[in-house]
Amino acid sequence: YTDDALYLAVECMEPDVSKLKKVYNFGEFWNYDTLEVFLLPKDRELIQLIGNYEGMKQDQFDENVAKRTGYKTGWVCDARLGKDRWTVEFCIPFFLLGVIPDRKDVSMPFNLCRNSISANERSTWSFQSGPFKNVKDFGRLVLVQAPKDRQTAMEDSLRRPHWSSLFERW
Repeated sequence: YTDDALYLAVECMEPDVSKLKKVYNFGEFWNYDTLEVFLLPKDRELIQLIGNYEGMKQDQFDENVAKRTGYKTGWVCDARLGKDRWTVEFCIPFFLLGVIPDRKDVSMPFNLCRNSISANERSTWSFQSGPFKNVKDFGRLVLVQAPKDRQTAMEDSLRRPHWSSLFERW
C-alpha cells in the first residue's frame, strides 16, 4: 500500500488465452473470465470489485459504502494478457475502504475469487461453503501498521476522495 491506496495484483494461469470469452453483455460480467476481490473493511460494508483480462471493471457496494463515500469510490483496474496467463491489478483507495493502518495493523475479512469460463471453474482463495459473498468463510487481509512519518498523509486520504474518483467522472 501507499499513503492513499491498497494495491493488489493477481496472475491467472491460462494455458490457451485464445479460449478467453470476449465480453459482449456488460450486465452479465460475472459470466466471463474475471477476478473478484471481496473486502469487508467495516461492519456492514462489503465491497466487491471485479476485473477481467481486458481491464474492464464492475463493482458492487453495500449501501453504507455508497453513502459514506458519496459514490466517489474511484478504484482502478488494469490487466495484461500473456502467452499462458493474464494479470489483473487493482488500486483500491483507502477512502473507499474507510480504514487505514495508521495506529495499528488492520485486519479485515477478504476473499479472492476467479471465474474461469474456459476451464468451467469457479475458485476461491478461501474455502466457501456457499456463495462467494459468504463473509463467514473469508480469510483475512492484514495491513501492517504504517511508519509514523506516513500516518498524517494516510489520515488525510480518509477525508478526501482519491484522484481516481475525478478521473472516473470524466
